[in-house]
Amino acid sequence: MLVKDHIYFDGNKRLAAILFLEFLNRNHALYDEERNKVLSNDALVAITLMIAESKPEEKDMMVDIVMNLLVSSPFFYIFNFTNPSKCP
Repeated sequence: MLVKDHIYFDGNKRLAAILFLEFLNRNHALYDEERNKVLSNDALVAITLMIAESKPEEKDMMVDIVMNLLVSSPFFYIFNFTNPSKCP
């Protein structure tokens, strides 16, 4: 997790947030049908900071939170890695 490992001297959280947005965008999950962002700027900041401030032993919980966010997206089929037969 880029935001936790601090592989760069500065900008790890910003880079992680940008990469997450790019992941959502490339998978057509950043915007809904009306072109509204599905994740507000405040929510992105909160998630990024929550992950950055979490303890290493809370990693599984952080992954679960992000996965629940993705699953709650109306574009869930994009993220349904466990059952590809359900993807259109």
